[in-house]
Amino acid sequence: MGASDEITVEGFLVDQSGEPLIGGTLVLKGTSKGTISDIDGHFNFQFSNETATAPVLEFSYTGYKKLSFPLEVEKGNHVYAKFIMKETW
Repeated sequence: MGASDEITVEGFLVDQSGEPLIGGTLVLKGTSKGTISDIDGHFNFQFSNETATAPVLEFSYTGYKKLSFPLEVEKGNHVYAKFIMKETW
């Protein structure tokens, strides 16, 4: 993956019972770039990978364990996934 490759990540952020997590935070690790999940837990995030290393996405939601997800994608790829957050207690 080279510099300035566009990456799109789209999906849903849910709890262990499949309920959407509204307002969950998605951040590209090491940057201030990010987004939040909507009323359905859906998010859509585009960014340019500015490093030669694989980007890592971090998901967080109050009361839940932080989730890190390294991306392995090619130029122009669109990643679609459902991320399941686990409660901290």
